[in-house]
Amino acid sequence: MIEEKIKKLRKLIIYRVTHTGTKETDILFNQIIVENITKLDLIELEYLKKIFDNFTDNEIFLMIIKKKFKQNKIKKIFAKLSSWIITNLLAQLILEMSFFLFL
Repeated sequence: MIEEKIKKLRKLIIYRVTHTGTKETDILFNQIIVENITKLDLIELEYLKKIFDNFTDNEIFLMIIKKKFKQNKIKKIFAKLSSWIITNLLAQLILEMSFFLFL
């Protein structure tokens, strides 16, 4: 029963974070959330869903990039998800954005 709920929440969150409409947020959310979603338990998944229900993609993007979270609980969840250094992501985003500028 709990495993079913976890699977359902994971699918819902993955769908939500991979269909933002912005390439930058899709890349960021994929690398932070999708690749590490199995690290979260049921309570954390439910809270992550609430984060995406109550904040815009841009607000969440800025919270992650600037590391200025609205609540300590949000900071803890993203810290758990972030198993890599944010500067690597920024470098990748800059490279991809510069690629599109020269098309």
